[in-house]
Amino acid sequence: VSGASTVNVDADFFVGGEVGAVAGDGSVTVTDGSSVTVGDDLYIGTDISTGVLSLFGAGTTLTVGDRLYVGWGFAGFPATGTLEVGRGAVVEATAGEGLNYADAGGDQATGRFVIGDDGTGTVSSGLIEASTFGFGTGTAMLELAVDGGVVLDVGDVFVLIDYNTWDGGLFANVADDEIVSFSGFQFLIDYNDAAFGGTALTATVIPEPLAALGGFAGVALIGLRRRAKV
Repeated sequence: VSGASTVNVDADFFVGGEVGAVAGDGSVTVTDGSSVTVGDDLYIGTDISTGVLSLFGAGTTLTVGDRLYVGWGFAGFPATGTLEVGRGAVVEATAGEGLNYADAGGDQATGRFVIGDDGTGTVSSGLIEASTFGFGTGTAMLELAVDGGVVLDVGDVFVLIDYNTWDGGLFANVADDEIVSFSGFQFLIDYNDAAFGGTALTATVIPEPLAALGGFAGVALIGLRRRAKV
């Protein structure tokens, strides 16, 4: 979906779904300021299938009327889902039951956020706005990617998911207030950042190596700049 297109789906929308006992993998990419509106539920990867939905670019939007599932399967029929949001794109799942990763045991889900120039000269990440933010009993992973050549300042904060309520679950690879490395940068991940009303999953760029700069106090060194590897 590109070229500032508009797509409206009145009912449920499945990206990858099982038909009988046959896996039906699927992918959707939305770019260039296009918009997709789903009137009811959006399922990215269901049952024994794999689904990938990617959005990029300033003004690119996805609006979900009720539930947004990334990896939605049943016991013995695991699903694999990836929601990739980057460079100024926005996902809105605020009207219904919100955002859920890896609903059932065996499900695999990935929340991938790409930081880069969204086409306006501003460096930004993708953003998901959700009424609720939760996890099922499967395995969900968080990924951050930084476009090659992009310069980030120590102390830069990227809001990844802005939500009203959170079920307390975690991405399997990132605990609350944990420091992780992605794309050659170190980020502090905060699931409940008080700077944003206590309702946001954020990633803050911090110095690397951390120990050499005396712990998290090094965040004050705003003059430090790092460039993503090409």
